[in-house]
Amino acid sequence: MVEAKKAGTRNVITRQLFYPFRQWSRHTKKKVVPLFFEERAGTFTLWEFRFRDPEDYNSVEFVRAAKYRIENKD
Repeated sequence: MVEAKKAGTRNVITRQLFYPFRQWSRHTKKKVVPLFFEERAGTFTLWEFRFRDPEDYNSVEFVRAAKYRIENKD
């Protein structure tokens, strides 16, 4: 499950991750991983989160982040 923004994000609102996470978790037996994705000036950043308690909005935890840049090698 991915929440994506074009640019300029100052913070992540937990609601943007929690409600889609909870919905997808109820409709599949697969593990649902909440990701937040942002593109800013050609750099793509992914943040991974988890919910300690899938029913508790406030149980969100940051797991890890990574940045990627795609370059054209002409």
